[in-house]
Amino acid sequence: MTVSVLFVDDEKCVLRALERTLRDEGYITSFCSDPLDALTRIGEEAFDIVVSDFMMPNMSGVDFLALVRERRPASFRMLMTGCADSQATIRAINESAVCHYLEKPWTDAELKAALRRAATSVVAERAAKAAAPDLAAAARRFGKTTYRTSA
Repeated sequence: MTVSVLFVDDEKCVLRALERTLRDEGYITSFCSDPLDALTRIGEEAFDIVVSDFMMPNMSGVDFLALVRERRPASFRMLMTGCADSQATIRAINESAVCHYLEKPWTDAELKAALRRAATSVVAERAAKAAAPDLAAAARRFGKTTYRTSA
């Protein structure tokens, strides 16, 4: 199952590094250097995972991811930062429900592992949603029958 990822960072060299690192990982990747452009993209397309830099012009990564949360609540949100600040981390978690906080510079292994965890959650949620109608139909069929197993 293919997972789409949007990366937002005002530093184009960071976006190029991300693109090189993830080229062969099987994700559908998109890149934006401006959070306002990224919001437009999010309005047009649902991304499974959105990864944003913390400090950007026009808008902080926390504010950007909070808007992503409002517009695309099913998207997993990750924050990258070069300035490890515990207050910023707390704010990111509380205001934008960030599922992962990645410090710059990251290692390729850390980045790939964080994306794999998020992608696994995406795939699991898709499977659960796909199974929901079948489970609801089964529940209606069986009504209130209780099944017990012996110990």
